[in-house]
Amino acid sequence: MDKKYAQVFIATTKGLVQVQSITRLTASDLSSVATISGTSQLAGISGGYQAFVEKPQGIITDVFGGHAYRLNLSDSIDQGESWQLGVFIAHYLFEHGCLSEGASKETCGADPVSDDMVIIATGKIDTLLYTVLPIQSLAKKCLLANSPIDEWKAQQKRVCFLAPNINFREPVPDTAVNLTPISALPELFQLCSMFGLPVGDLVFSKEIDANLKNEGALIEADFLPTDTQYPLDRKRILAPNKPLINSPSIRTLFVLSLLLFALSLFIIKVVNVNSVSGLNRPVVFALMGSLSDNKKSCGQGGLSILDKGLLVNKLLLNPTNIAHLCQLYLVTDTHVSSLWLVTDTKAIFPLRSLAPAEKRLNTFLANSELLADIAEPLQWSLPLPSNQSQTRKYTLLAFTQPSDAADIDALESYLYQFQQTGRSHNIEDLQTWINKTQADNKIVMLEHELTVQK
Repeated sequence: MDKKYAQVFIATTKGLVQVQSITRLTASDLSSVATISGTSQLAGISGGYQAFVEKPQGIITDVFGGHAYRLNLSDSIDQGESWQLGVFIAHYLFEHGCLSEGASKETCGADPVSDDMVIIATGKIDTLLYTVLPIQSLAKKCLLANSPIDEWKAQQKRVCFLAPNINFREPVPDTAVNLTPISALPELFQLCSMFGLPVGDLVFSKEIDANLKNEGALIEADFLPTDTQYPLDRKRILAPNKPLINSPSIRTLFVLSLLLFALSLFIIKVVNVNSVSGLNRPVVFALMGSLSDNKKSCGQGGLSILDKGLLVNKLLLNPTNIAHLCQLYLVTDTHVSSLWLVTDTKAIFPLRSLAPAEKRLNTFLANSELLADIAEPLQWSLPLPSNQSQTRKYTLLAFTQPSDAADIDALESYLYQFQQTGRSHNIEDLQTWINKTQADNKIVMLEHELTVQK
């Protein structure tokens, strides 16, 4: 039986970078380096790779032995740490003699009959716990990987795309191959075994929770060709310490139990959602502006209601002339936990409510009918565009639940696909993102246009 090999590619925000080769350096006075295409040019991550290899902070020499290595990449990776998972996998395969080496351009298009599989990876590694940490811009990396993946699939190559399990909270565009989640390095042994790669179990010199290695990985396997023959003991590879359910009747009862349990959760969720509907829905009261005849005297500008009564089902605000506009304010109820401004150039600005609130704004609200039954409305300051010579559009997203940097990165990655196709996003695109990623978050969207006086 022919020995099987795998090519390893690192998913980056500039495209796929192949690990072309790894060389063990024996001289004691040499340090680990990362080079580009077999030349003397160092990759941007060369210093980071040296730290990743060496003790005490690194893990390569700790797990695989040796003193130093030369890592040869098809292209430079200049920053970040999401290359670590791919590099570790390459070392793992190299140690067992099944890393397929060569120039990336050749392996991408040539030798279509080769049985080498392709492993794509992105992830940062916790070098103390050997877990895989989340990374940024996953959707962008997926989009840039789609074209070469399509080529490999046309050549009937098996492709596996590994990404941190934690990152699956992000929305990712339709990818050419399903992503496979990974949460810890011991799962690599099970994954490689599924593909028949001749690797040994990972042996760590540091103490690792025994349950991590015994529970088995939940590996998504639909990236395999439909005619792939799994090893006979595949289920034992995935869960070596759990009894197999062989009886058809037992399996049927087990499946029915799971379905009933899932249905009960669904019913509970629907009841809970319906019971609170309308009680925690964010309401936007008004868009207000500070206006002045001369922008140099904006400090003395008066407040004006530009649009009011902006309830849940009103998506479009009245256009505003930017000529005399000094500042914009949005007034909402206290159910709005976070507010984003998404520009027509795909920039995302997380906004903060005014603290302390401006006295003149509070006075203005107190004398108006906007307060309704809300005693303490929130007031948000909206930035004006620096380019005020042309009409600009933006969309406001008001969330009932707090958002964080991971949510913003997720939306940025989602909007990046429109930049790739040369199309501007619209409010329907944002609604699609909300439906996919913010199902438990009640959100109001408001679209506004700042016009230039002609």
